[in-house]
Amino acid sequence: MATLGPLVPADETLNHQITDTFATVAQTDRAWTEKVWAMAAASDGSVQLAFGLGKYANRNVLDGCAGVSRGTEQWTVRASRGLASDPETLSVGPIRYEVLEPFRRVRFALEPNDVSPIAFEWVLDGVVPPFLEEREQHRSRDGARLDADIVRYHQSGTASGWVEVNGRRTKLDSSWVSTRDHSWGVRYGVGTPIGDVAPASVPHFSTSLVHGAEASY
Repeated sequence: MATLGPLVPADETLNHQITDTFATVAQTDRAWTEKVWAMAAASDGSVQLAFGLGKYANRNVLDGCAGVSRGTEQWTVRASRGLASDPETLSVGPIRYEVLEPFRRVRFALEPNDVSPIAFEWVLDGVVPPFLEEREQHRSRDGARLDADIVRYHQSGTASGWVEVNGRRTKLDSSWVSTRDHSWGVRYGVGTPIGDVAPASVPHFSTSLVHGAEASY
């Protein structure tokens, strides 16, 4: 059926909200994006872990990043792949994301790789339920176009697992904390700016800009 997206396993569920398959989002805007972002940190701030995954349904891209910072040192691994060949697997290269228990337990992992001497695996155990931000919307300078329309929820919890730097493994003990957010919608700063329209307005303050690392990967 040329007018419908391909069938994927999620189409077996009773969760459809548009008259198309789960491979397709409700609009054609190339800036439609779904992202997850997470961090884990030792309570003394000595080591921090970062994780990001971005799904661009209308650009056929899944990309991700994973990093470790320790004192004044930082290592980052980035990966990207085509989305259409495997739209449901939440991994790219050595970067892995897994929901163990919805809204309670999520696993973030970076496998050993030949790019950077880091690897980690941690599980966020939520200590509070996720909460939604106010819907984030920004209009064009003339007010006629909705340039951004984003929904996001956050969750905080504890972290358990391990991190390796240069072959030395450290266990994440009970003092480690972790946070995450999950967002989706049409957002600014996705891809090369369109050349034949007026520049989009830049908000003086944006909830997305609070998550600077998430907006930049």
